[in-house]
Amino acid sequence: MIIRLHRRQLWLLLAVVGLIIAGIGALRAGAGFNSKASGEIAAVVNGEPIPMDVYRALLRGLATERLQFDRQTHATAMDALIDQELIYQAGVRSGLLTSDPVIRRRVVQLMLDQMSVAIPEPDEATLRAYYAQQTTRYASEAQVQFRQIFFPASGGDEIATVEEAVRLRASLQTEADFVALQKSWIDKLRVHDDDLFYPESRLTSLYGLKFANLLVDAPLQVAAGPYPSSLGLHVVWVAARKDGERTEFEAALPQIVQDWRQDERNKTIKTYLEDLRRNAKIKVYVGK
Repeated sequence: MIIRLHRRQLWLLLAVVGLIIAGIGALRAGAGFNSKASGEIAAVVNGEPIPMDVYRALLRGLATERLQFDRQTHATAMDALIDQELIYQAGVRSGLLTSDPVIRRRVVQLMLDQMSVAIPEPDEATLRAYYAQQTTRYASEAQVQFRQIFFPASGGDEIATVEEAVRLRASLQTEADFVALQKSWIDKLRVHDDDLFYPESRLTSLYGLKFANLLVDAPLQVAAGPYPSSLGLHVVWVAARKDGERTEFEAALPQIVQDWRQDERNKTIKTYLEDLRRNAKIKVYVGK
């Protein structure tokens, strides 16, 4: 049964249309408001088409509100879309797209999202080749068990401290020598445990990246250093090392797909920006 809209019902319809319009307004920038996905156009406003897909989406939204349609309902829905387009065009003319930082960020993000959509789905051969190239990404971290003699950063004579550490290291010939000195050494780090294996990420968080890299490559069962860290200097004795184990392709597949897509997205964006810069006129007035 078709319901004729009285004034109160008409106001209700207008309110519902307004809410749905607000919800589908992002279609302009997101799915491409002016793209003709279905090849059909519902209306043209100042030369700008309103796709039939957008009009149908609005009608579907109205249907969920259990409103039955007559000519007035359809006319009200179309008028709402036309009004939205007119307001949008007025906003563009007023400079909102460039003056509002929120809108600018949204436009940039939508452009980046569209580039991601254009990336095709990878096949297994592509993913296996990508996996083979990533020699360290899909492997557990190397872990090190070590002892240390710690020289805290004191702000004093750094050269003298380094020389003392070098002399001390040369005197330590065996692990027993190292252990004996540790027992009498005053400066100890509470964060360290000689019996634990430390992964690279943990070493980096405790001592800094440089120290972690040096320690992972340090020789076994030999006094080494002194190695600098964010805390001071360290003469170390690496007792044992566990190399990272490579994760099998099948086990790592979800992460491989995600990483491949991100890398492809980054390459696409890089190429796009290079093209934009080649055709742009840019003047920089700061940092010269």
